[in-house]
Amino acid sequence: MERWGEGSGLATAIRNYIDTNYIFSPADLAQIDSALGEFAQIRDRSSKASALPGEKAVEVSSQYYSLLCELENRFPFRQYKTSMFSKKALAVMIEFKFSNALVATAPLKSFDIGFEKASILFNVGAAFSLCGATTDCSSSEGYSNAAKFFMRAAGVFQYMIQNPVLITAQESLDLSLSGLEWMSNLMLAQAAVCTFESAVLKNMSPGVISKLAKGASALFEPLTSFVGTGSRMRAQSLTIAKLWEKHIKFFQLHMLASSHFFLAKEELKEDAFGHEIARLNQALSICEENKAFTKKSGAFELARARLAGDIQQRLKEAVKDNESLYFAKVPASVSSPISHTLVKSIPFEPVSFPLPKIFDKIIPTEIQEAASHLADELKQKYNSLRDRTSEKTDILKATLASLHLPGSLDAVEHVEKIPPDVRVQFCGIQSEGEMFLIHDLYRETKESNDGCMRLLSEVEDLLDAELANDKKMRSSFGFKWSRPRSEEVATEYHHDLSKARKYMEQACIAQEKIERAMKSQSKSLSILSKDVTEIESMIPSLSKPIDLEASAPVRKLLDELSFSVQERENKLKEIEKFLTETNFAAKLMALPRGTLLSSGVASEKAEFDKKSTLLLELLKGQDLLLERVDKANTDFLKTRSMDAELARKERVLQDINDAMETFRKLKRDLNQGKSFYLDLIANCLEPLKLNVEGFTAAREAERQILENDLVSRSRGESDAKPDFEPSAPEGGFPSWR
Repeated sequence: MERWGEGSGLATAIRNYIDTNYIFSPADLAQIDSALGEFAQIRDRSSKASALPGEKAVEVSSQYYSLLCELENRFPFRQYKTSMFSKKALAVMIEFKFSNALVATAPLKSFDIGFEKASILFNVGAAFSLCGATTDCSSSEGYSNAAKFFMRAAGVFQYMIQNPVLITAQESLDLSLSGLEWMSNLMLAQAAVCTFESAVLKNMSPGVISKLAKGASALFEPLTSFVGTGSRMRAQSLTIAKLWEKHIKFFQLHMLASSHFFLAKEELKEDAFGHEIARLNQALSICEENKAFTKKSGAFELARARLAGDIQQRLKEAVKDNESLYFAKVPASVSSPISHTLVKSIPFEPVSFPLPKIFDKIIPTEIQEAASHLADELKQKYNSLRDRTSEKTDILKATLASLHLPGSLDAVEHVEKIPPDVRVQFCGIQSEGEMFLIHDLYRETKESNDGCMRLLSEVEDLLDAELANDKKMRSSFGFKWSRPRSEEVATEYHHDLSKARKYMEQACIAQEKIERAMKSQSKSLSILSKDVTEIESMIPSLSKPIDLEASAPVRKLLDELSFSVQERENKLKEIEKFLTETNFAAKLMALPRGTLLSSGVASEKAEFDKKSTLLLELLKGQDLLLERVDKANTDFLKTRSMDAELARKERVLQDINDAMETFRKLKRDLNQGKSFYLDLIANCLEPLKLNVEGFTAAREAERQILENDLVSRSRGESDAKPDFEPSAPEGGFPSWR
């Protein structure tokens, strides 16, 4: 039971769409052709899956289904009207054909890839069912394995029901909602039979076995009524009901008779001798009724006869014992056995089948433009947030410096000339290499900047040379030079080049700021190069710490302010990570079918705004904290008596704190600049240069072919002498494209 399908040319249709919508270098096309060849093989193996062993068929069909999901996210699959004036492929147009799995009908056809996906997924469920039917059931473990296969089959059909896009609109009962529900229930019913048989072989208690048998019978019972919607589907459902009637009714009655038989054994254990006889009579009666559904099926009749024989033997013994020993009253009827089932569908999980990296370059124009605009817009918002955060940080540092914080606190709270925590930070910076590190980072950043500018110039030179060559050919051959102009086909490359230049302009402005900061702060940074003992000699010793109650509130507020600054830096990094790691094109392509592109864009903007709001709230809280610090510091200064030694110590400690903060900022900014340049080279400029080199090489090869053709034709025309000279109408000949 599977959907039989046909149809070829998947790889050809995809290649046709790529050729008319994208420009690739010969090396890229070779990779694409290799991948398309593999896709064709996967589809071919899937079409022959019925000849494979069950589990291999599952593997092959599941792989093809996952491939279809990836292709659907990358290419538009639909039918479109072709024109004699244009050979442009507006979509991947391929006709898929499949026949109904449940009843013989003419093959159905569709250009919708969803139809192909649904048919292949149905075959995955059918393959799991085949695994269950062919499992060796000579042991309880074998029956348990078979039950699992049937439950996995049910999981596949449930997966299709829960994903409405997989339910085809065509009048094919096997892919309709009612058809899939029927198939899922049939799989669970067969799994319940296997569970019952496994319990029998495990010698479980008769009461438990009776419940499992009744549960299996209950699952088969509703399967006899199968009605589809629509006149054609109703006719198909009647045909299916007739085909499956004997199978379903047999198992329903066989499991019901088994349930009564095993419950009779349980009643014997409880000395309910009369009920045992009545229940055995009921089981035997059901077996007799089941004779009508075992005709032309030797296996079914053998199973029915074996059960009926066991019942008759036990009934004969029970009647004899009751008439001679127990004399229990035999009731006219018995209650229905209790039903219980252990089966449920095992969820289907599609396997992962990522497309080769080369397909990342194949993005529909609409999505490509939407993702590019979205990334640019969010990048601008991020830059604004980053600049605002940096401005707030500068204001914070300037304000604290004007208040001589935290130097004034360090001076009075510690007997040591340099407080322990300041000493640790200072020594840590010296171990990093202090200003030597800054100069090394600046040199590396400058080299990366130069590398970016060099790549930009090389790309620009390639495009300019190709444009000049194209203009030269047009000047030489006039209207005969009919290939598209460079300006038309190189638009994307010029757009990318312009965008990269804008990034570089912003980066150069940031680098100039760093250079100015290094020059203006060089004197204050020089303290980092001094030895700790030299700095200590500049600080007078205090006989004892000045314990002032007013300093505690200031210190507490400074700690709170420091925590707030660190938290907002983390939020800014989180936003930056969101922008750098999110592939907006991939996320927009992965939108569920039917979802508007604008909705996907709005969702990404909302996610960005949510993160930005948290950062803005932290920035807003800085002003309130600074006001509280200013007031607490004023109270602190009023209670403190200042002398020359204390003022000198405070000034030196404040210089150390300012120098360390400037060092950290320069180090952070230079590392960010270096990382930016390296990312720009790896992810933008080098791929752009590679693509432009491929583009210009392809254009040059095309130029040579066209030029040789035109030259040879012109020579042939010059040798031939026409019998007459055609006269052109007024205004010249019309131009045909």
